[in-house]
Amino acid sequence: MIDHISHRADSRPFLLAHISDLHLAEPGKVHFRQLMNKRFLGYTRWKLIRHLRQDSSLADILINDFHNVGPDHTVITGDITHLGLPCEFRSSAQWLHKLGTGKEISLVPGNHDSYVFEPWQKSFIYWMEYLLPGNTSSGHAALHSLNDIFPSVEIIGHIALIGLSTSVPCSLRLATGTLGYSQLKKLEAILKQLQGQRLFRVIFLHHPPVHGVVKKRKCLTDADRFLEIIKKYGCDLILHGHAHREVKTSVKTPQGTAPVFGAPSVTSLDPRPDKRAAWYIHEISEDKDGFFSINTRKRVFMPEKREFQELSQEKKM
Repeated sequence: MIDHISHRADSRPFLLAHISDLHLAEPGKVHFRQLMNKRFLGYTRWKLIRHLRQDSSLADILINDFHNVGPDHTVITGDITHLGLPCEFRSSAQWLHKLGTGKEISLVPGNHDSYVFEPWQKSFIYWMEYLLPGNTSSGHAALHSLNDIFPSVEIIGHIALIGLSTSVPCSLRLATGTLGYSQLKKLEAILKQLQGQRLFRVIFLHHPPVHGVVKKRKCLTDADRFLEIIKKYGCDLILHGHAHREVKTSVKTPQGTAPVFGAPSVTSLDPRPDKRAAWYIHEISEDKDGFFSINTRKRVFMPEKREFQELSQEKKM
């Protein structure tokens, strides 16, 4: 069940970066026949409104800031593309290669990445390096869908990274996500297997797994079942995107509660504090008795300087 295990040579705090909702659009490369479906609405909205709220150039500015910070590992919680077009998958793969390798970055897809059904060979195949834990290359040819990959599990030192896919095509005007019976059963087995081990368990997914963060038409349809599993088996941190704003909440676990952090779009032009372009660094430390603590640092885009700067810190035990 555990896909990949890596070892760390020292006991430094583990720096886990969290990036979300890039929406790397390619509106100039859209063919008319590709808009004869739900994409027409997304394309029209981009041309009329959304291009004023998102700036893909921030993704390139992020790269320099990211490499200056130098996290140990990075999770990207979906919506890397905007319309899930083959050209967007290709160009976003090029951007990912500038950010780092599959051994350094793990991603889960979002609803925009499955805007409509697109053949595997024209879509997620370009991200295989980042979808598979630890960039494991064996068995690539046998993988033909997200169901073949998720849940993904990678253990790096004392950090267990569990990726979940909520990415499914949905009907017009809906932006819901679904984990599904099979993925939830596998998640339950994974968390049961990890129980009692000296591990800090991080779950990352696109849609918020808690109620009230987004409207019903954008929600995670099986959030209740997910929360039941967490309440029974526990985890230590949950990271998500989708809401396009900063989210800080918690979920019940056998040990009490686990923090839930939602990241805004890292390419957002919205000036409001909770919706400004930002990415996070979760500094995870372990003491000599095996207790973990988190110190969260937020790096926010400063438009006047065209750079990201550290703005705030929040310590969680």
